[in-house]
Amino acid sequence: MDAFVPELEVQVTLFDYDDVEAEKEAELRRLCLVMRAYLHGKGASNGDGGCFAGRRLLSQILLHSGPLAPVLKEQFDSLRITEAQDCGCFDFTVDPNTPRLPENTECPLWFHAVSDATPVEALGVYLWHEQGHAGGVEITWADADHHPPLAELRIEETDDSTQVTDEDTDAVLVLDGRIVTAFTTEDLTTVAARHGLELEDSDGAVQVLDDVEELLELPASEAICAQVLDAWNLFADIARSVSATLDDTGEAWQQCYDKLFFGNNLPSVTPAGEEYRPCFTVEEQRLIRDVFIRGRAILATHL
Repeated sequence: MDAFVPELEVQVTLFDYDDVEAEKEAELRRLCLVMRAYLHGKGASNGDGGCFAGRRLLSQILLHSGPLAPVLKEQFDSLRITEAQDCGCFDFTVDPNTPRLPENTECPLWFHAVSDATPVEALGVYLWHEQGHAGGVEITWADADHHPPLAELRIEETDDSTQVTDEDTDAVLVLDGRIVTAFTTEDLTTVAARHGLELEDSDGAVQVLDDVEELLELPASEAICAQVLDAWNLFADIARSVSATLDDTGEAWQQCYDKLFFGNNLPSVTPAGEEYRPCFTVEEQRLIRDVFIRGRAILATHL
């Protein structure tokens, strides 16, 4: 018998080696209980009371929280789930010393959710926070007796989802359809002053955009996943700034993106003591390569 967890690409197989029926039944029961906990979003991890499906949902919130993502990431890194209800909603605590959300942040934050397996109207996720610190997730829905299990929920980007009063979207500076460039620190300072921009300190890291997707042919380490994901995000910022598109929407591309994201093994996503190493199929490598080819083409035509 096989048990497969698709998000982690983990497969467990129970082999029939002997004829001791009692032992087989015990092993089979344990395997079924684990899979049931996974499917219903109630699987505990490392005794911290957390559940994988809940943390997976929080990781999707990070992906769609815009300028709030850095603050929420630090909070989620210290997260400890304190109560998980049968309906799937759960409460948690975070380190009070972590950065706080801006005072003008809407409460609760709302995220549009969908389920590919269970059609439910008005499905959404509320992230509650108090005094700048997140503290609970609530699932909302309409015209149904109950909402789908957490493992089925997927957060989607919507035009009406609101996070903070002042919108802050990553972009590059564009003038007359051309991306503004600077070749020295002095040139960059001059450009920033001319356009009223404030420069931030850099960690000195250089984002490589040429053939970075070829790294996926190597064993996917955290460093490789981070470098490929950063390049993908930068190409998306560039495309959005010039009103172009990478044509990277859809389930297949989202799965590739999620693999890269989970491959970073952020403490807020990956349970303590565990590690996720994604493996990309030839087709997935092709999809990512096509996205990057389009991104480089958009960049080249707007320089």
